[in-house]
Amino acid sequence: MASVRKRTRESGGETKTAWIADYLDQEGKRHIKTCKTKKEADGFLVQARHEVARGVHTPENASITVAKAAKIWIEKGELEQLERSTLIQYANHVRLHINPLIGNVKLARLSTPSVEAFRDELMRKGSRALARKVLANLKSILGEAQRRGLVAQNAAQPVRVDVKKRDQRKLTVPSKKEVQTILAKADGRWRPLLITAIFTGMRASELRGLAWDEVDFEDKVIHVCQRADAWGVIGAPKSSAGDRMITMSPMVVNALKEWRLACPKGELKLVFPNGRGHVESHGNVANRGF
Repeated sequence: MASVRKRTRESGGETKTAWIADYLDQEGKRHIKTCKTKKEADGFLVQARHEVARGVHTPENASITVAKAAKIWIEKGELEQLERSTLIQYANHVRLHINPLIGNVKLARLSTPSVEAFRDELMRKGSRALARKVLANLKSILGEAQRRGLVAQNAAQPVRVDVKKRDQRKLTVPSKKEVQTILAKADGRWRPLLITAIFTGMRASELRGLAWDEVDFEDKVIHVCQRADAWGVIGAPKSSAGDRMITMSPMVVNALKEWRLACPKGELKLVFPNGRGHVESHGNVANRGF
């Protein structure tokens, strides 16, 4: 049985009116929702009855907050052993942007208009690109909560951050002359690394994690099957497509054959290690090498 009734009370010499939506959830438990207008109460009741019929309704008093849902989402990422850098970025987005604005809001009270307001506040405080990433995280948080039956719908799903043409970065590829200039200036241990990067298109993380066992001089191919993260931990490529074979040009073959004689030795048998044979840091590659 569900109904909407009017309630009046005296407060400070004034008569105040509220509208009460009274209903039973899918487990037969009674709940009430206080609204300012009859229209609001009627709308809530229609939505609640629809969710109850589907068996997905979450009463407001049993709902968790956005902050709690975010904690559950991050813990799931840890169980799935997402990359450390990814988890740190997620945690920073939650700590710096999501929790301060809507962390205390219960999932049952979160609506698409309120998420729109959240997006607008993000864009006022930061860049459009950051707002897009944080909003994507919020969608994932609510999606996980929805799968766990903690909320009936993902209120953030319809919300977007439009991409403006001026925000789209055009990929700049060095010209042949610029590449020749780079190679003319490259020397020492950085030269074979830059030659390999230029003529194979390998990512910095893949170059830093490349082992000699994966360089086949006979067939003139490099097997990319591992990478080094920002902390120097060796792991698999980010995706299945990252595991691939790359044909080496004669210049790459010659540069690596020559470099192998001078390459620092280490347990990992890396092609481009630091001076002690360990994983080279990305900062050194960017700042000292390039």
